[in-house]
Amino acid sequence: MTDDDIAGIVIAAGAIVIAGLFAFYWRQRLRFTRGTDPIVSCSLRWWSGPVGLGWRQGFAKLGQDQVSWRRRLTFRSTAAIVLDRSAVKLIGRQRPNWQSWLWIYSCDVLTLETADRRLVLGLLPDDADLLLDWLGTSAERPPAKIHRTVSIAMGAIWLAAVVLFWGSKAGNPWVVPGILAGLALAALAGGFTWGVIRRRRLTSEAIGNEFVASAGEVFGFLRDFGFDDAFVQHFPWESTLLFTGDGERVVVVANDRRAHSLNVSIGHQTDKELSPLRGLLEAAGHPDPDRITRYDGSDGPLRAALDANAHALRLWGRSFLIERGEPAPTN
Repeated sequence: MTDDDIAGIVIAAGAIVIAGLFAFYWRQRLRFTRGTDPIVSCSLRWWSGPVGLGWRQGFAKLGQDQVSWRRRLTFRSTAAIVLDRSAVKLIGRQRPNWQSWLWIYSCDVLTLETADRRLVLGLLPDDADLLLDWLGTSAERPPAKIHRTVSIAMGAIWLAAVVLFWGSKAGNPWVVPGILAGLALAALAGGFTWGVIRRRRLTSEAIGNEFVASAGEVFGFLRDFGFDDAFVQHFPWESTLLFTGDGERVVVVANDRRAHSLNVSIGHQTDKELSPLRGLLEAAGHPDPDRITRYDGSDGPLRAALDANAHALRLWGRSFLIERGEPAPTN
């Protein structure tokens, strides 16, 4: 066996281990987010360190009577902190200070108090409103201290002053500052790009959580037909709520935000393809079967589309809901 063969085996084994760890991590994450309870991205001030250190990114799950918090990068499926709704009291809501701004610059800071501790949370403004509504209280959104464009310009000026001073001390006023300025601009561009991507991802999760909360409420009647479990899956362009029941029956509610389209499908987990609810309406002679898939604009809000699909499922898919174990009706 040559050295190249050994190196290949080591690389392949490392790739398998990394893939296995990622799959296990994702499984544990899905176990925590399982259910119809809203999930919001929430940073927690774990400890108070210099220049804002000590923030831990995670998720907060808003249950019926409890809020559970879990770190984002962990292999645990259980929550690190669980608090009862009745034991949590809001102390204040404000923008982060300049040190915490380095880590949670786009978030509002909520200070909560329980009988034995004080918690500091960082959430996007929409997620903060959702958490406060869950607590049964409210607080006005604090105004931004400094506009983002102004803060970026101030940072660029500060970096330029530092590199020019360093270059003058080194005896070469242009070469060293030029190199450092290039590195600083690259770091600034990378940080800005990462911030934009993170902002879009968090905003997408906030919109998806709003959809899941509404869909879970509208389709709550499925519990009466044996659909006791629910799973949530978020993508930047789509959010999906999956209801499962006995006999491997499945009801999938998918919201395509790009196309402003809502699609409901029914069937069994062993089916190659699920039957779209639109197909049942078409087979029944509905004059506009595509109407239940559209929302926004002249078609009305998303909540109206959810109500229309729930009504159509109860009416045209009742045999599938009642006859447990029977195959889903087809076109």
